[in-house]
Amino acid sequence: MAKVHEFDPYTLTTYRGGLYLIGYSHLYKKIIWLAVERIGSVGKLPTTFEYPKRYSPPKHTEGIFGIIDGPETRVELVLRNADTAAYLSSRRLHPTQQFTPRRDGTTLLTMTVRGTTELVPWLLSLGPYAEVLKPGALREEVQESLAEALHVYVAPAELARRVPLAAGQARMRDHSAPAARSVSRNHEICHRKRTAVLP
Repeated sequence: MAKVHEFDPYTLTTYRGGLYLIGYSHLYKKIIWLAVERIGSVGKLPTTFEYPKRYSPPKHTEGIFGIIDGPETRVELVLRNADTAAYLSSRRLHPTQQFTPRRDGTTLLTMTVRGTTELVPWLLSLGPYAEVLKPGALREEVQESLAEALHVYVAPAELARRVPLAAGQARMRDHSAPAARSVSRNHEICHRKRTAVLP
């Protein structure tokens, strides 16, 4: 259902090919992201607003994995082969990322993120090459997503035959990891006019 926001626009930015507007929503009483392509109409209001002195685009987005904010959470992942660890460690996934090689040949990846919502599809894209250790809620969410996908591709009878076999005989294939996400953020401060936005 469409919502009408009285909105103070702060920043225009790009993310994964989409254009987003960051600003203060008087409807939600907080700073939010709006996808520009989903805005139905915009009207200029006669009132103005003061640009917050303490707001800065880099600080506002710092710590977020993607664009969906959430509670600060420490995440621990096991990268299960050397190629995946080498590929991901060569990129800046998150400001807090730390890669720690382990004796069994795997690598521990830790991050402290603000929100884990966008971690789920990213982890699914890594397939069997990454395993969530913590937090438990994220691990369960990934498990549920994988189970749902498995039911789409495998008939119930075939699934019943495969699961006991896979439980004791899981093996890793040595392939390169899929490409990690690429984020381009080009911050531009918008005009300081309050607007009414209809998504």
